[in-house]
Amino acid sequence: MKNRFAGPLGLVFLLSLILGAALLTGCSGGKKKVSDAGNTVPALRIGAMSSMDYLPFVVALEQGVYDSLGLKLEIVPFFSANDRDAALMAEQIDGTVTDYTGAMMQHAGGLPVKMVMKLNGLFSMMTAPGKDINSLAELKGKQIAVSNNTVIHYVTSQMLEQAGLMPQDIEIVDINKIPLRLEMLSAGQIDATLLPDPFATMGTSLHCVRIADTRGTGKINCTGLIFDEKAIAGKTESIRLLLEGYNRGVDFLRTHDNEAVKDLLNRYVKIPEALVPEVLRPEYEYAALPQTEDLHAAAKWLKERKLLPADYQPQNLIDGRFF
Repeated sequence: MKNRFAGPLGLVFLLSLILGAALLTGCSGGKKKVSDAGNTVPALRIGAMSSMDYLPFVVALEQGVYDSLGLKLEIVPFFSANDRDAALMAEQIDGTVTDYTGAMMQHAGGLPVKMVMKLNGLFSMMTAPGKDINSLAELKGKQIAVSNNTVIHYVTSQMLEQAGLMPQDIEIVDINKIPLRLEMLSAGQIDATLLPDPFATMGTSLHCVRIADTRGTGKINCTGLIFDEKAIAGKTESIRLLLEGYNRGVDFLRTHDNEAVKDLLNRYVKIPEALVPEVLRPEYEYAALPQTEDLHAAAKWLKERKLLPADYQPQNLIDGRFF
């Protein structure tokens, strides 16, 4: 009998099924706890899509750090940004891992959210097998797939600009779904696309070529953690403990390789175990506020595309009380 998961496109389809199944369960640690100060702190529920930027939270959760701090944390997985954002609006989660562009548009649209810290997201520019494209500059005249007006589109634009390419130098193709972009890339139907993990690592297994990533190309910072303002006001101590645990997770990741977190990469980021050695990790930093220049760069791009009001001030998105 023919294996319907055989071949590169089958692998992408299988990964999509695995990620979709993650919607059915959330991950939490411990029962209701008491903080070091002896006070009961409210539990937190944060949303996240499979990515590398929230791995320090995962490490702290799975190693019992949050139990020791007296915080009950649940990480709620999402496969769709729309579902994640709807859950935040409905107050089904307190906060979520997101990106600067999406958070600004939500904030400007009246959603009562604030960003409390930046995260270390990682995106990789991947080129199709056999295209012999080995640098960003060589993308001139090529087709690059993006999800229009999203963080993928923004980071792609920033990368190309840093490489000296203008918008008219490349052909943008709007393909919203990440699995479909990877399928088309591996089949050579597009020349390049920007991918987060687990899709970037899956791409390397399909002979796609990673020519650049956001760690080395001007270090593009574009992801962070937002909370509903009601949660910030009512769960201030819980969020403080969340960030403390994050820093302990960073400590662990700085001193341990991928093998030490193989199970977490598989369960949370959905990296197949065989591909764990190939995973690129962000340069994890301790919890900190987003840098002003990064916020203004994202806001400028959005305003140029008429996605933000001209008078929008990105610093109003930030709540700095935890630093």
